[in-house]
Amino acid sequence: LIAILAISAMQPFFFTNKDISKDHTVIVIDTSASMSTSETSLSGSTMFDKAIGKAKGYISDKTSIVVVDNEPLVLLQAGKQEEAVEILDSLKPKNSLSSIGNSILAAGDLLSGEKGRVIVISDMVNTDSVEPIIAKKTLEAKGVYVELITLAESKKNNIGIVDLDISEKETKIKIHNYNDVGQQFDVEINNVKKNIAILPGMDEKLTFENIEGDNVVKLLIKDDFDLDNEVHVYTPIKKKIRALLITNEAQSYILPALSAYKLTWD
Repeated sequence: LIAILAISAMQPFFFTNKDISKDHTVIVIDTSASMSTSETSLSGSTMFDKAIGKAKGYISDKTSIVVVDNEPLVLLQAGKQEEAVEILDSLKPKNSLSSIGNSILAAGDLLSGEKGRVIVISDMVNTDSVEPIIAKKTLEAKGVYVELITLAESKKNNIGIVDLDISEKETKIKIHNYNDVGQQFDVEINNVKKNIAILPGMDEKLTFENIEGDNVVKLLIKDDFDLDNEVHVYTPIKKKIRALLITNEAQSYILPALSAYKLTWD
């Protein structure tokens, strides 16, 4: 008896063939901007396409879906299989941040103490204050099974516009090279090309004078993430308009305001 108790103390676990797919499954799927990156340089598919395919493999009899956006977004709660498939087919990546950590915690809240699992499908590029691994350990401490599925198998080729400093007369842009090698390419600003070279991991800053209307900046380079290769800066167009002021007041406060506006834009 003592030997049996000693063995039990050394092995405080057991194995089971229980099918957890019958339990409640919460799928956390990343729809942030970084998921738009190409899976391979020769493939037309994106990491998001791959994520949808993987997510469908985890659908269970009771499925909830949490979308990673600027904030966690619950699209389905304890739904049926066909509902989950329909929602996954409708999803598209967005130009948003990646609140992965908080989305994992939100997925845990959906289980509300019932048995289930949380499946996280993402490139794990987190812009949240809560790290995914911390959120995972938080749920595991409550007895929730959490699986992190990382889609980014290799470092992606990317150079992008990362910052804009816009004033009335000019705009300053900052371009970052995320690659391990230097890159030389053209930047087109309002149809005028400028050739630049950026060392690996470094920034390049450019300044241009604003023109009235739409100012367009394009990085003329092919990489795995197109969204940060083009920006638009819109400057109001100055044009004269005719205004008629009708008042029965001897002195109007509106007339000085209109006059000041005219002097400002002349």
